[in-house]
Amino acid sequence: MFKKLFFTILFFIAANISIYPQTNSITKEILDAALANFDSLVSIRRDLHQYPELAGNEINTSKKIRDYLTKLGLEVKPEIGGHGIVAILKGNKPGQTIAWRADIDAFKDDSPDNVSFASKISGVRHICGHDIHTTIGLGIAKVLSSLKDEISGTIVFIFQPAEETFSGAYKMIDDGIFNEIKPEAIFGLHVTPLPTGTISVKENEMYPASKEISITLNGKNNLDSAADECITILQSFNIVKDEKKFFDISTLGDPQLGVISPNSIYANYVVVTNARKEESENGIVVKARVLASTEENHTTVINQLEEKLNSAQWKDCVKAISVVQKHENVFNDPKLTAAAVNIIKNGFGERVLIPLYGMNPFNNDDFAVFQKQIPGVYFFIGASDFAKGMIAMPHTPNFVADENCIEKGVSYFSFLLQQYSSTK
Repeated sequence: MFKKLFFTILFFIAANISIYPQTNSITKEILDAALANFDSLVSIRRDLHQYPELAGNEINTSKKIRDYLTKLGLEVKPEIGGHGIVAILKGNKPGQTIAWRADIDAFKDDSPDNVSFASKISGVRHICGHDIHTTIGLGIAKVLSSLKDEISGTIVFIFQPAEETFSGAYKMIDDGIFNEIKPEAIFGLHVTPLPTGTISVKENEMYPASKEISITLNGKNNLDSAADECITILQSFNIVKDEKKFFDISTLGDPQLGVISPNSIYANYVVVTNARKEESENGIVVKARVLASTEENHTTVINQLEEKLNSAQWKDCVKAISVVQKHENVFNDPKLTAAAVNIIKNGFGERVLIPLYGMNPFNNDDFAVFQKQIPGVYFFIGASDFAKGMIAMPHTPNFVADENCIEKGVSYFSFLLQQYSSTK
């Protein structure tokens, strides 16, 4: 579904990536371990893919994760925030505590699953790649548990349920996930249509935040007219470059306008959707969802809204304005991101990293909720092989992930955690 030019450019990128690290004994150990475990990890991924479970119902998925981690000798804490799992790996050297998070739930989808290990659960698929995320997390735990002498401090593995409903992270926090042990940094990833072997990341916002604005109107005259004007005011806050292309999901991969372009139309925006008026016992309530690339944009919208309402002829009809956070934004701590990028460059070379400039407005991730508690970095990992027709675009009917991304993910991020654990 992406433009042919995008395929051509990314295919060129993939063909020119050197996946071999600079000479480093620990990097070689990690690469060898990732490769040695690859076949078994693929088997795990395919089993998870065949038996997907929806958010809040990850019973068997959770058991499989728990059993695997227990066999590794990790300290395992089950049923956190529902069917979440926390596993603790203690290194043989003193150091800080850091965390790796993977989401585990699947999604409702009736489209054909065009792989030999297709879902056996009717209407449910791993169409967002959480089976890959889970497998990479297990692979990292496997590799690092065999290298305890090289681990400083403690690594906490978080296998989170209910990401698709944006509730699992909240539930794990409410259930006390960080009461006994609170990491100093947290890392995670998501598969993307980028070529297998690549990673993309940037400082600050990775996904936008969304808020719902409600304006309560009450009075004797012209409430409908005032409500219509409220909707017009809200819609005036849209900041979108080239609206037609912006809302075409294929533009995300456009080499000139998409998220990997310095001129990305997804770098700075405000999108107001579903502006409407509803009757209530208190009069009329005007509501809208506001999606903004930065918190500053949200603040500007709210301030300008208040100014316009206060200057309206019907300002006395405005009884209340409320702003409710719907989804937090995934926000990468700048200092931590820079440190992580340098570690990956040192281990695997600069060419595995694709610069990222824009933010996908069509998705989000409740990894953001953990980042409100702990500084964190969220990566995009390439999982597409265009020559084989494998395009890992989440939540699209033809989603297919190249399983070679499992080995790459285990290698890159085992190295990151091992190296970062010893930075203090």
